[in-house]
Amino acid sequence: MTQLSAGANGRPTVGLVYPLQFKEAAAALHSFADVEVAAEPTPAGVAALMPGVEALIARGPTKIAAVHIESAPALRLIAVTGSGTDHIDVNAASRRGIPVTNGAGVAPYGVAEYVLGALIVGHRRLLSAHEHLLDGSLDWRDRANQFCPPGLGGATLGLVGLGSIAQAVADKVVAALGMNVLAYDPYVEPGPGIPLVSDLTELFDRSDAVSVHVPLAPETRGLIGRELLRRLGPSGILVNASRGGVVDVDAMIELLRSGELGGAWVDVFDREPPAPEQLVEFRNTPNLVVTPHLAGITVQVRRALELNSVDQVRRVLAGDAPTTAVNGQARSR
Repeated sequence: MTQLSAGANGRPTVGLVYPLQFKEAAAALHSFADVEVAAEPTPAGVAALMPGVEALIARGPTKIAAVHIESAPALRLIAVTGSGTDHIDVNAASRRGIPVTNGAGVAPYGVAEYVLGALIVGHRRLLSAHEHLLDGSLDWRDRANQFCPPGLGGATLGLVGLGSIAQAVADKVVAALGMNVLAYDPYVEPGPGIPLVSDLTELFDRSDAVSVHVPLAPETRGLIGRELLRRLGPSGILVNASRGGVVDVDAMIELLRSGELGGAWVDVFDREPPAPEQLVEFRNTPNLVVTPHLAGITVQVRRALELNSVDQVRRVLAGDAPTTAVNGQARSR
């Protein structure tokens, strides 16, 4: 069995941007490493932590910049507890041959549950019905005409991206709602299962609702703009629980206000937390529901993500390759 690398006291040191929340994960980490936690989860706190660590377990939104990575001579791994790594300077880590791992595919069902709920509540306009009833604006005798959408059974959900979370979404909406599913993902080869379309225009044209499941990268920033959103139409629903910068938010707000887009559920933002003036814009936009980046947060998901990060650290410090590296050219040393 490969032996773990050792510091001066015979054990490696692992840094945490935030303390681990689950005792199983903390116990597993302490079984093979000494642990240091940043005094505060800020760039300055991370800077003070980095020089002595061989591995770092991080979660957003704290940025791990090139200067942090370059100040850690013994660093061998950055393990991100979530799926997104846009808060990590992955290029800086790759230049030093340091793997960056994430939790992609570890626990996709938290986000899938969120999307399922958003489709049901958004499509049925349940929040709007709630507000109209309580503020006295509902005409009780005409309520069936005010709130009578077509059912979701037989409707089509379009998936932008077909990774593990999107696959979990597809499983749930087919089983629970009897929906049809299409997907667009240029990195996936066609095969049996979920039908793939060749471009986003076709996806939006054929879908009654669209759920976004791609990482934020230069090629996906602003990927979903005004013309695509308009194709969903006045009864179409957009759900974005991936990354905020993927959707043109100004265009989305404009189309919701004009009635050219039926509704939107947004869990992620280009700036987190959103600026106060943006929250005012959201508040004044009909049929828009915003939540504070919590789609994937359940007890089961957080436990699984922490245990995965600890396992990636153990593997790399033992001289083995990580299993979830996002920068494939980087390998354990």
